[in-house]
Amino acid sequence: MAFSIIPKELWKGFCETVGKYSQGNLIEIEVASLDVGDQIEETWIQFTGLSYDKSKELIHVNTLNDEHMISRPRSIVIDEDGPNIKSITIKDTNSQLHIILFRRPLMLPSPVRSQAEMQD
Repeated sequence: MAFSIIPKELWKGFCETVGKYSQGNLIEIEVASLDVGDQIEETWIQFTGLSYDKSKELIHVNTLNDEHMISRPRSIVIDEDGPNIKSITIKDTNSQLHIILFRRPLMLPSPVRSQAEMQD
């Protein structure tokens, strides 16, 4: 198990890649902070996409029935086990953690590798 920070300049591409490779996977969304504790927002619901709107500083986590929005994200950290991503944690400006846990770990190309390929 390892944790990787996604650089801000890669957020848009990272979110698009996650959406492309994980549609139909089941996710659980947890929100954690000191003032509200840990709260499960969604339990094993079908994931339909992830997007980052730079101009509005907003991340959209789309599911079959709903949309979870994260306003003013400050960091994106992935929990990896080898080539598999087990979860994505997004911290917002209020220090709330939005944790997206995948029922089936994702196999994504490395964000750093993807960026290098785009520059070639």
